Amino acid sequence: CVISESATKHVNRIHKLKAGNKITIQYQVKNKSTGQEYWLSEIIGKHYDETLKDTVISGRITDITKEHLYALQIKESEERFRKIMDAIPVMVWVSDENNKVTYSNQAMKKFLGFDLEKLRDYRHYSILVHPDDRRLAIEEWQKGVTQQKQIASEYRLKDNKGVYHHIFEKAVPRFLQDGKFAGYIGAHFDLTKEKEAAYNLKVEKEKLELLTRNSPDIIILTDENGLIEYISPTTKRILGFNEKEILHHPIQAFLCDECVPKHNNMNWLSLKPGENKKFEYRMKTKKNELIWVESFYSKISSSDKGESKILMHNRDINEFKKIE
Repeated sequence: CVISESATKHVNRIHKLKAGNKITIQYQVKNKSTGQEYWLSEIIGKHYDETLKDTVISGRITDITKEHLYALQIKESEERFRKIMDAIPVMVWVSDENNKVTYSNQAMKKFLGFDLEKLRDYRHYSILVHPDDRRLAIEEWQKGVTQQKQIASEYRLKDNKGVYHHIFEKAVPRFLQDGKFAGYIGAHFDLTKEKEAAYNLKVEKEKLELLTRNSPDIIILTDENGLIEYISPTTKRILGFNEKEILHHPIQAFLCDECVPKHNNMNWLSLKPGENKKFEYRMKTKKNELIWVESFYSKISSSDKGESKILMHNRDINEFKKIE
């Protein structure tokens, strides 16, 4: 019944079996009646039986067809998976149940400059993690592995040129059909450019706040309908209002009653891009006092949405007007 490809190997191993030894052989058989093929695992032992006064060979045969077919499916899917993973730019790796990396894709190898599979354990990998992030990254990893749960952590990792990158790592556990833990599959996402952009944006925002907070002018930005979208913190010093009290109101709400009609007649909402206009009017303070303001209006376009905005620089000229 043994299929010819397995028969020779099967016979040879039994002939070489010595007394006191055991061997395990896997082979394929074909049912003579149905023609169905099976995979079997046979454990064979050879020993001397004192009762029989003879050498006895005994064994146990187990049907492993399902297990073998499942292993073949896993192998095929792993091969397809690796081909796909090697083609994508994201760094991907796979580990076994002992936390040993068994596969890393080309993007991962290119980043590190070596095969992650060659590392003996996580301690050799942790050397590449920035010292300030190392303890937390290791703790999160060990906690996830112990509980066999999803792991998500962010840390700085050194590349093959010795440069640290901001990495977001996400790993999910793998389980076999019987529920047995089979290791992790993980991905590294390089967030360095995003982090640098966020940092530069933060710096620019701090610079802008520094300028607007210490500027002698009240800087106002309205939408194309004249509603205030932004006002600088200097409004507190000059008008007494905080920013929240002014936002989303029309600029006319803070002009003197006599100024509103004249202001509207100037068609300031119809300014062309790049065109500037100068106005002088009185603005209301929180104490309901009136102060003279010199204002320069200009129309700008928001590059991301294509919307038009009105930018106003309002300078306190009240003292000058008193002298005048």
